[in-house]
Amino acid sequence: MSTESNKQFALNFIEEVWNGRNVSAIPKYMVEGTFLAGNVANGVNALSTSFPDYHINVEDIIVEEDKVVLRTTMHGTNTGMFMGHPAAGKAVQVGRISINKLKDGKIVSVASESDWLVLYQQLGITPKIEGAEVS
Repeated sequence: MSTESNKQFALNFIEEVWNGRNVSAIPKYMVEGTFLAGNVANGVNALSTSFPDYHINVEDIIVEEDKVVLRTTMHGTNTGMFMGHPAAGKAVQVGRISINKLKDGKIVSVASESDWLVLYQQLGITPKIEGAEVS
């Protein structure tokens, strides 16, 4: 796939699977039945339960050969249980950077980092540290 088609593929994946909450579309983007595909399905379902109004914005995208790097921000309101904690009713935003490796038109690996500390602080699960902000 070309750089431009890899970019569009990644954007479509975010929109259709994550923002569209369409776990049945995962086989278009990942090999069905794999651990990775299962993690994505679990992630979509968990976010939908904890933050029913969540939306993921793509802030930056970098494509080089078979790798697509995404910097995203998830916005949502915590109205359901989250990681064993009752709903806080708070609006949150959390940043994430993921490196997706593509092979034969599918995502075959993902390395990602999310700013969980800031999310926990926004929910009141962890005390806030002065100067810790989402950028």
